[in-house]
Amino acid sequence: LDDIKFAHRYLTNLNIKVYPVHSPIRTLNLINTMDRMICMRYHSLIFSIIAEKPLFVIDYCQKTKEITNRFDINSIDINNINFKEKLNFFESLEKIKDIKNIMRERAQQNFLLLKNITTVQLKQTVKSRKR
Repeated sequence: LDDIKFAHRYLTNLNIKVYPVHSPIRTLNLINTMDRMICMRYHSLIFSIIAEKPLFVIDYCQKTKEITNRFDINSIDINNINFKEKLNFFESLEKIKDIKNIMRERAQQNFLLLKNITTVQLKQTVKSRKR
């Protein structure tokens, strides 16, 4: 079941707006106007963290499950949803800010590692050309 159809089928009675896919910038701008997010896709999860929005994740693929498991984000498997239960499962804004900071630090570490690797490779290439 694709996520737009899923949302229209199960979430319309909860007064939740469903938006189509847009460009990354337009999507991030749209998410910035939200109070909170229900995410099914990897990038909606990442953009919600960047925008520091309380969120809840409906896991349906491995990528989202890996993020929710790694950062202990409240989520529910798409195959185990019970909509008769109260929907009070959004992560706090403080936790989202903490996750954003951890992701930012890891990204900075990865970029530093990439810079170091390319610098070493460049030096090796220059040395080999001088020979």
